Amino acid sequence: MMILKYIFYLSYKFFLIVFREKEFPHYLAAGVISFISLTTLLIIGEILQLIFTSLNLNNYLGLYKYAILILWGFTALFVTYKQKYLKLINDCEQLSQQDRNIMKIISISYIMLIILLFLGFQILL
Repeated sequence: MMILKYIFYLSYKFFLIVFREKEFPHYLAAGVISFISLTTLLIIGEILQLIFTSLNLNNYLGLYKYAILILWGFTALFVTYKQKYLKLINDCEQLSQQDRNIMKIISISYIMLIILLFLGFQILL
């Protein structure tokens, strides 16, 4: 869970720097979290489909386009409700510099792994 919090923090800071606006970076960071969460679930589904060859999840795995929009909406509502995104950001800023560096490495590695696995399964299957 801390990885997702830190990915949200990194995304928020990135969008804050890129767009130079304080009004909507938390919505974009919620989109990143939605994408990462749903992609993780899709990869788990693909792994299950490889292990159990009789399991046919293709009908359900094709709905990810709609699921990511729904998940993005729920995530955006969750982080904006009572400005919970500020609490998430404050939690990450309270970490020591060493812990932040470790979390940054773990978070970026996790994102790269998820993207590579997602693209790999799309090519294989």
